[in-house]
Amino acid sequence: MTNTSKHLPDIDISAITRADFEDWLALALKLWPEEGEDDIQDMRDTLTEILQSPREAGFLVRDEGGPAIAFINLAQRYEYVPGATQKPVAYVEGIYVDDAYRHQGIGSALI
Repeated sequence: MTNTSKHLPDIDISAITRADFEDWLALALKLWPEEGEDDIQDMRDTLTEILQSPREAGFLVRDEGGPAIAFINLAQRYEYVPGATQKPVAYVEGIYVDDAYRHQGIGSALI
């Protein structure tokens, strides 16, 4: 999906693939900073599970097809979610926009 809106920079939002994994990992580590190699491997394992899950997905934002600048992780939850009136419910597991791109509507575009 390419954005041509005047209020947003030109961005591409696409489902995360194996080719995007390292960029996704780098952004995820900014949102959830890890301290050691074991923690980084845990994050790799978590993202791999999302990538392979039929009930989870990640979407990556690139600035004009270039660097990765944001992501959103989504899940389809069947367990209790506060405020939900039916199941399953779509749930935002995580969302991150790089500091230099905040306040430009990118997070809203992801939602």
